[in-house]
Amino acid sequence: MTTENIKQIITFLKSAEYVYKKTYYNDYTNTPRPTYNFLIMQEGCANIVIDGEDFKIEKHDVVWIPKNSKYSVEWKGSPVLFSVLHFDFSASFDPFFHQHTNMQHLDFSDIEQLLKDFAYLKEHGIESYMGVSVFYRIFALLYPLLQKHEYEREQQQSIQPALEYIETHYREKIQIQTLSELCYVSQSRFEHLFKKIMGVSPITYKNNILIQHIQQALIFDKSLSIQTIADLYGFESTIYLCRLFKRLTGVTPSQYRKLNALI
Repeated sequence: MTTENIKQIITFLKSAEYVYKKTYYNDYTNTPRPTYNFLIMQEGCANIVIDGEDFKIEKHDVVWIPKNSKYSVEWKGSPVLFSVLHFDFSASFDPFFHQHTNMQHLDFSDIEQLLKDFAYLKEHGIESYMGVSVFYRIFALLYPLLQKHEYEREQQQSIQPALEYIETHYREKIQIQTLSELCYVSQSRFEHLFKKIMGVSPITYKNNILIQHIQQALIFDKSLSIQTIADLYGFESTIYLCRLFKRLTGVTPSQYRKLNALI
């Protein structure tokens, strides 16, 4: 399996360790998290407020934070230390495509081995067979522990070809007619179906995918300028990128980049 083959399945992966020397506060209520996350609390504790409810994290807790979560968090301790595995899948291979999960604690006790695997991925990523193996070992251990809710598969399958096309062509201008032809329905029927199933129009869905990838680039590759990111993701100018980004996230790309922790 080549690196390119891997990236067609696992579109993003980064293992990171975060340290705060004292109590610290993050507010992500207007900037949904752009990746899936497994978190291990090593020192200190945290109080997360999500959907108006308190969610507490204690030392040695293993926690799942799903993609698109919105919340605020107060980290408490001297120091605060936690490790996070951030990752994402393409739509075609995303095991959560037909499922919904909430932020939740996972009943997992072998923290030492899990931290070793996180550390390996922090150093090596998934650029090799061993890296892919380590990632899937983690996933195979923790995924079955998640409480999941199934979406209606039959409805989503009717627009699956369009969703897969958007996932691989999100940097490009996409024509609704192209998507409707992939699903063998008229354009008007397709637009009605898509919005009914996904809750947004095809173009809004495409823009959401695009912005999620840009969020990942902004946070994890700070060497890239906003201009370079605009070029990489198919924008004619940084002005249009900033306008779309702020409309969907509530902040500019520069403001978003200043967030010094992803989870």
